[in-house]
Amino acid sequence: MKTQKMYKKSILVFIFGLFATPIFAKNQNSEIDNLLKSLDSEIEKREVYQNQKQITIDSLKNLLQEATSQTQKYDYLKQLSDQYGSFVYDSAWVYTKKMFEMADSIAVDSYRVDAKLKMSFILISSGLYSEAKTILQNIDLSKCTNAQKLEYYTNLTRLYFDLRDYVKDEYFSSYYGEQGLVAQDSVVIFQTNKDLKNIALGQKEMRNENIDLSIGYFESALSNKNISVKDEALVTSCLGYLYSLKGNNDESIKMLVRAAICDIKSVTKETVALRNLADKLKNYNELERASNYIKIADEDAKFYNARQRMAEIGNVYTDIQQERMKLIEEQRNNYVRFFMVMCLLVVIGVVLLFIVIKQYRKLNETKDLILKSNQDLQRTNNKLQETNKIKEEYIGYFFRVNSEFIQKQSSLQNKINKLLNNKDFDKLKSVVSPEDLEEQRLELYKSFDKIFLKIFPTFIDEYNLLFSDEDRYRQTTSDTLLDTNLRIFALIRLGIKDNEDIAEFLNKSVNTVYTYKTKIKNKSIVDNDDFEKRIMQIKAV
Repeated sequence: MKTQKMYKKSILVFIFGLFATPIFAKNQNSEIDNLLKSLDSEIEKREVYQNQKQITIDSLKNLLQEATSQTQKYDYLKQLSDQYGSFVYDSAWVYTKKMFEMADSIAVDSYRVDAKLKMSFILISSGLYSEAKTILQNIDLSKCTNAQKLEYYTNLTRLYFDLRDYVKDEYFSSYYGEQGLVAQDSVVIFQTNKDLKNIALGQKEMRNENIDLSIGYFESALSNKNISVKDEALVTSCLGYLYSLKGNNDESIKMLVRAAICDIKSVTKETVALRNLADKLKNYNELERASNYIKIADEDAKFYNARQRMAEIGNVYTDIQQERMKLIEEQRNNYVRFFMVMCLLVVIGVVLLFIVIKQYRKLNETKDLILKSNQDLQRTNNKLQETNKIKEEYIGYFFRVNSEFIQKQSSLQNKINKLLNNKDFDKLKSVVSPEDLEEQRLELYKSFDKIFLKIFPTFIDEYNLLFSDEDRYRQTTSDTLLDTNLRIFALIRLGIKDNEDIAEFLNKSVNTVYTYKTKIKNKSIVDNDDFEKRIMQIKAV
């Protein structure tokens, strides 16, 4: 029977191993799941936000048409350039060029510089790096205000770091990275706003690979309740990247989700947050979401006409599709494994049926053998009760034989009861009953107690000396000499120290025996390690 149980258990473990990975693959953090649902909800509102932005743009266009002075027209062109800046490249470029032409017409140097700075930003966003660099080189910094210098170095920093990521050449990437860090230092110098300076310092330390310091600056910036939506998008996107470097992917995803939501609300089409989020989710068993997000990121990049972003998105899209193919292949393999397991179970079922039939035929033969063994064991018990003094090893052997017999008798009773459900064996059922087994077990314990105390008459008194008065053993009835606690250590005194043998004799589990022993030792006034030594010192008379 034990062999059959172990065999069945092995089969279950095998089946569980085959399908455990697919079943438990998705272990999504509930907070992340809620954030992703919020992002999905915001994605559904993309058109609403875009329409609102279009209304603002149309209003500015009407004001531009109605403007009478060049200064007014310049101001409205500047606002239109800002509105289109990260929205639509073509329109942003058209209105920024008109802004520059108007500045040239007005002949104010600061207006020209503003226009050039916006043109450089738009070109960088679209991936036209060489053109943006030319415009920035043509700006005379000596004629710029501190605010313009801040914008100049901000654009220059992004230009160099975008070039570093674009060229993917060890020499030139290193050069552009160094130039970007120099420009970033100037951004920090010219940024006077305390909250925005935290962002600048965060970007500087991030690019210097001081991750923890950078996170500190960004978290400080994020704690500002008045932070703009665009700045929040920038900060959370950077934090998503930094947490990813630290291996904290859950926090990275949370930040990227926040950044993507901010981008949607601000109708920013030239963005990387949603792309990076899709790249992360492909490893989180969220391939459907990842695929949907990368498609939206691709739509935004094409809407804006961001060349570099489209190339980057293409790489991520390919990775996601490869992961989806792997998942499909894995599911197909699971179906094949399932079919093989089912075939194996059919074969095993046939074998087990044959074993059951064979065992059934042996039951009648086993009955006579067990009855004879019962009679022999009873005679052995009578001899043991008559004996005044028995060697310890014989007593241990007797009780092991006795407990094994009771265990076999219990097993036989179960088998007989199963047969009775199908056949008429009333006489068999009356031969061995649960009441008989329990009665024999109690008789066994009584015999054990009497024989043991004949050999060790001072055992209870010396045992009690190991405890304080309130924890000492007191006999509850005249029929009971020892309780379960004392029997455990009586068996140990006899040399039976294996927990499995003790558990089998007392009809307890191994864990229960271990718990009893630990509880008793913890109550003792002697050290746990010395307790059993003191038990073994109790002498026979």
